[in-house]
Amino acid sequence: MLWLGSRTITVRILDLVKVCGLCLVINHLRELIKMKKLRLMTKLFCLSALFFAGSVQAVVLDFKPSSLGVAQGIHDSVSISNGGITANITAFTITNNGAGSITGTTLLSGGTGVFVASETSKSIGVTSGSETGNLDGGDNAADPDEGLLFAFNKQVILDFIDFDSFSVSGGDDFNLTVDGVLVLFGINSSSVSPLIMAAAPGSPTDEFRFNNIIGTNFLFWADDVNDSFRIDTIEVSAVPVPAAAWLFGSALIGLFGFSRRKKS
Repeated sequence: MLWLGSRTITVRILDLVKVCGLCLVINHLRELIKMKKLRLMTKLFCLSALFFAGSVQAVVLDFKPSSLGVAQGIHDSVSISNGGITANITAFTITNNGAGSITGTTLLSGGTGVFVASETSKSIGVTSGSETGNLDGGDNAADPDEGLLFAFNKQVILDFIDFDSFSVSGGDDFNLTVDGVLVLFGINSSSVSPLIMAAAPGSPTDEFRFNNIIGTNFLFWADDVNDSFRIDTIEVSAVPVPAAAWLFGSALIGLFGFSRRKKS
């Protein structure tokens, strides 16, 4: 009986050792699963970062009457939407110090305002008096400087603009004020600026691509007596939400959920 009792005790001890070993194996497997989960989250983080970085696409805003939903002619304001981006466009006369500093603006309405050209011309300008509907620079109170304000529903990156009737030989140049700050002044195809991409040889002289110009309110305006042009097309991109912000939150939620399951 004593031998049998000892054998029984021995067997139970061995069983206990096996159970403990199994527990260690299970705990080790749990740690491996946790590590694999963290690795998976890291991969998802990187993939999502690439996705968000590459998913930003420029949207084209063309200013045909059909795109604006209005008839050809003069309007107090017009708006256009594409790809979740909306711009409300209004026209102003502008006073400035001759060096790009705006000292006053007057919103145009009631027979003056945004001029929408024909479906074929597909461009917009400004009518502040009896002139043609182009953005004109003036030299007196009867012929004021003019501008178009593009107010977007979200922060955007300005990628590209195509002007109409814009001629370097004719003396045209443009100015750009973004969110109340002058960023470009007296610009034409021969201008050099870190905010403008260099044009390829033979490129149209009325098209411009930009570097890192970000904002919500973009005022394109003319101030030289020789300026007289309209705007055909603008391309903008929405400013992306940093992928890291999305993934950091997702990782925290995932780890929190794993921790809760482990405790339960």
